[in-house]
Amino acid sequence: MRPGQRPFRTRSDGEIAAEFERALAGGDGLAGAHCIHERWMRGQYPAQAEAPLAQLWQRASASIPGWQTVRYIHG
Repeated sequence: MRPGQRPFRTRSDGEIAAEFERALAGGDGLAGAHCIHERWMRGQYPAQAEAPLAQLWQRASASIPGWQTVRYIHG
């Protein structure tokens, strides 16, 4: 599933936070990446994504999709 599909678009912020915790616990890099992406699409500041990205790389690095960045790059 590509980031443009936004599978969590209709979920509340609380549901996304819970899904992210499930992704971390289960080592699900794809779900975790979609959670981070959805937060970013909703206007979360890039600095707020650093800690979740680090957690995701630490717990699910083998299953993180190639489109998930390692760090936010300001363009």
